[in-house]
Amino acid sequence: VSIPAWFTMDTRLGSMSIHLDTPQCFSAEMYATDLKIPGASEEQK
Repeated sequence: VSIPAWFTMDTRLGSMSIHLDTPQCFSAEMYATDLKIPGASEEQK
């Protein structure tokens, strides 16, 4: 499983602030075999 950095967080304003980095916040990569897809090859993502 490969998940890029997709957010930043700080407390400079006195409360927690989270910034989602688009489009990375919706980007992830997983092998089909990890998802238990029947008949999938070892290299299929």
